[in-house]
Formats: sequence, C-alpha cells, structure tokens
Amino acid sequence: MDDLAFVVRAILNMIPSMTAKHQSERNVQAPGTSSAGELQAPVPTAAVTPHNIQEVSDRQQLALATSPAHVMTREQIGQSLHASLGMQSKTTFPQDRRNDQHNRPRSFEEILETDTNDIVSTTLSESAMGQIPEEEKFRMHHETHSTPASQDIRRNSTMPRMPQKEQTQQSEDFVHVRRHNETEQSVQIQQKDRVIARLENNILNLKNEFKLQAEQYKKAVSERTTLLQKRNTELDGAHSEIRLLKKDLEDCKERIFAMQPVQGMSDTQLLDAYNGLCRNIEEWVETCFDEVDNALIRMADAQKRDKKDSLVWLFFPRIELQAIAENNSMDKPMLMSFIFRVLYDHILMMDIPVPGLPRDCEVILNSLTDCIGKVHPAKGKFVDLFKSLWRLDMYRALRASQLVEECEKPRLAVLANWLLNSFETVVPNESKALVNKDKLDKIISMAADLASNMRLSMADYGFSFGLDPRASAENRVMVEKDLKSYITLDSRTGMLLRSTSQVQSAIDGRVGEMISWVFPGFVRSATKKEKHMELCKPVIVVKFDHEVPRGGKRKGTG
Repeated sequence: MDDLAFVVRAILNMIPSMTAKHQSERNVQAPGTSSAGELQAPVPTAAVTPHNIQEVSDRQQLALATSPAHVMTREQIGQSLHASLGMQSKTTFPQDRRNDQHNRPRSFEEILETDTNDIVSTTLSESAMGQIPEEEKFRMHHETHSTPASQDIRRNSTMPRMPQKEQTQQSEDFVHVRRHNETEQSVQIQQKDRVIARLENNILNLKNEFKLQAEQYKKAVSERTTLLQKRNTELDGAHSEIRLLKKDLEDCKERIFAMQPVQGMSDTQLLDAYNGLCRNIEEWVETCFDEVDNALIRMADAQKRDKKDSLVWLFFPRIELQAIAENNSMDKPMLMSFIFRVLYDHILMMDIPVPGLPRDCEVILNSLTDCIGKVHPAKGKFVDLFKSLWRLDMYRALRASQLVEECEKPRLAVLANWLLNSFETVVPNESKALVNKDKLDKIISMAADLASNMRLSMADYGFSFGLDPRASAENRVMVEKDLKSYITLDSRTGMLLRSTSQVQSAIDGRVGEMISWVFPGFVRSATKKEKHMELCKPVIVVKFDHEVPRGGKRKGTG
C-alpha cells in the first residue's frame, strides 16, 4: 500500500516540474509533438516492473507535460502509469468499446486508471488554486475516494521509494511553478486593478468635464436670458419711441393740413345739395297744401289785419302780391318761394357768418372781413386771396366755438316755428304742416349745411335771383331772347314752359312780364383765376301776353 501511494505521489510531483520545463522551453519543440504543438501518440515501450519505474525517460515525461493545455489528460496519465508498471495498454479508449465493456469485470489496469485519473484531476484543480498543501490534498482525496479496488491495489502493490534528491528537486519545481502561477495571477490582478483605476479615473474626469460643461451651459443660458431681457427692454423702448414719433407725425400732418387752405366741396357736390333742398321744399308744399287756393294772399291779408311783423309782407313787395292775386294757379310756386326767401334771409345769405348770432356780432365780423385786405401788407392780386383766407379762417374758428353752436340751434328752431305759425293762418284747423314738422326741420337743417359748405370753400358761391323784387314794371319786361336764361313757369297754368313750346312775341321781342321768382340760380362768383359760372338757372313766373299752347305733365321746379 505504501508503494502504491509512493507511485501516485511521484506521478503528481512530476506534473508541475514538467509544466515548468515546458514553460521555460516554450520556443523549443518537444519530442513526441507535432509542429502545431499537438501531442502525438506515444511509442509503445517495453514492459517494466515496479522496481525500475524511476528509470522512465525524462524525455517521455517532458513530452507528456508539454501538451497545449499544459495539463496531462486522463489517457496520457494512464499510458504513463502503464509504462511505469510494465503493462501493455492502449493509448485511447473509444466510446464504443467502453459501451461494449461496460458490463464486464474491470481489470486491474482499468481500476487503477479510473482511481488515478480522479485523484490527479482533483489534485491538479486544487493545486492550481494554491490554497491547500499537496500532502493534505492527497490525504483528503484518498480518504474520500478510496474504494475496495484501490485498497486491494495498495495492498498488492509494492513500489520502491523515490530518491530523496529527486523528491527535493520535484518539490522545488512544484514550488517554483506555484510561485510562478501566483506571480502571474498577481500580475493579472495588478493589471486588472490598473485598468479599473484607469477607468475610474476616466469616469471621474468625465464627471468633472460634464459638471464643467453643465456650469458653462447654465452660465451661457443665464447670459442669453439676460441679453434677451435686455433686447426685449430695448425693443419695448423702440416701440414706444416709434409710437411717439407716429403721434408727432400725425400732429405735424394735422398742423400742416390746418395751415393749408380748406378745399371744401366741389361745384357738383354743392349743386346737388342745392337741388336737393329745392326738391324737399316742393315735396313738403305738395304734401301740406294740396287743396288750398290763393294761400299766399290769404296769409298776407291775415298778417296785415293782425298788424303783425308779417313775414309775407317782408319778403314779397306789393306789386308781386297783386300779380299773385290775379293768378290763382301761382299759389304753390309762391309758397315755395316764400319758404326759400325765409331760409335765405336767415341762413343762406353770405353776410350771415353763423345763424343765430346777434346782429351786432354779424356786423363786426363782416367789417373785419372787409378791412383785412386794407391792413395786410400784400398788394395787388393777393388782396382777394388773403381776404378769402381770412374769412375762411374766421368761419372755421366760429364753427369750433361751443358758444356759437349753442346760438345756432335755438335760432333754427325759432325759424321753424315762425313758418308753421304763418301756414296755420291759411288753414288754422286742418293744416298738415304740424304733422310734417319733422320734414320741415330737415329742410332747415339742409339749408344750414349748404350755407356752411359754401363758407368753407375757397371759391365764392352765391345766388342769382334774375329779378329784383322791387323792380318797376318797365324792368320786368320779358323778351324772347331772355327765355334761355331762366326756367320759366306760365302764370296761367302754373306749369313749366317746355323748350318746344311756341311763344308769340311782339315786334320788339316782348313776350310777357316777369311776376316773381320761385328759386334763385346757383352761381360761383368770378375770380382772377376762375370765371363766373352759373351752375343752376333761376326759376321765375312769367305772365305771357299771348296764351302759350302746350300740353303734357307739369315738371318739377327743382
């Protein structure tokens, strides 16, 4: 038994020494190996006895220890053991033969090989870890894996002890290999530690770099936010400045516009306003006095009988009233003329700056307008211009006064009441004038707007009556060539004279006598730049010497 243990221990001691030799002679190809480092099949050797096992060739041991895996396989260990014991053994154990021989009794060689391989594998794995001494490992393994077969082998086998010198050499080789392995493990551990330290250092550097970049980013964001707030403040200031500049620009425009002469309305616009006023007067009379005959004369008689400051006697001279009394068909045209004469006397007359002003104020303002051309240094052709500018500026200033506006509205209301009171004397109980008072107020308002627009224009506008109400009978004669200058009404029929009507004239061209005017003509006064222009002809009533045959529907007088 001691001899068998000695053999096993000798084999285990040879394995590290041969591994160390293989590592020292790594560049030298060992006998029994191929050029690729693979272990060739061992050459069969002669059988040996247990007494000459120490004479096994070192070359064969080195060939067994220099395999690519640096560890002897089970087959190689078995071959070495068989060679040492002098037993003929095969080098490989195919799997199929193992299966065939599974149930047969095991021979001495099989039992020895199985137990030896288990011992060697366990001992090599524990020796590589360097944790337990070899003697202790072998004892523990022997106690754990001992079988009856192995005990029989140990009882029946007797092997001589290995010389002390070789045992010492093998122990030193084993220690050398273990130290070498420990050194390599230490080097690997140190390398791993260095790699880990380097990685940790890199991670720390990256953390520091990320922290620095985060601080830089926060700083950049803060600076950008501050800059953005500053730019927004500057932008708000610029917008405020732009608004102020725009406001100043608008003020400048208003001042420049205020310094320029007001153009006012055009000729066509003023003419349309005048024709609209005349049409509204005609419609109002047709609505209120459709069944009244000789109304104007009745109004005049009533006012004269009551000894009042009659509006009719104020606007119509006696000669016209007598002619109107002789021609009953002239009632409605004369009522229209009466309304327009009242509007002209209180609103449309150019000597009235603003309706409702006291008479003394009107006189002073008109005097200032006339005197401005005398005190101004400009001479010649600029006198009329400065006079018009002064009148225009004066009127604009008056229109902007709240006091003047408060004087105008009551005056227009009083004027409407005067007209209504006058018409009530004609038909005191059945007059429709009160019912249509709103339309009369509209007529008065239209007259005030027309007068205001005429005064706001640089051109001088006025009215052409075509007949002086106080003219004598000789000055009222109508000749044929004058018919083209008027819109004529026949006193017998109260109808407008058509352009195709045949009017008989005397040898001297006389066709009749002018009785009165209904609506004056609308003209633009002549200036040095513009000529006199008649925008609308006056409407007059003519008493023809001979009856004028005509038919058709009566035209409007507007």
